[in-house]
Amino acid sequence: EEGFAAFVDEWTQADCLTDRLISLSHANQEITGKGLGVNQQGYLLLQMADDTLRAFSSGDTTILKKSIE
Repeated sequence: EEGFAAFVDEWTQADCLTDRLISLSHANQEITGKGLGVNQQGYLLLQMADDTLRAFSSGDTTILKKSIE
């Protein structure tokens, strides 16, 4: 009935991506930014290098694993 908004606080406590540098595959592009949690709709929030804030849905975005060389 309340949607994801009812779980945002609980999600925030368990979020392991906040304050980490994250690379995504989105619309055939690799995008990197600092994780800032999720919004009320559950979209991943990234702070970009130019300090803009962007939101990404899981339906069209994949978090990329980087190998350590």
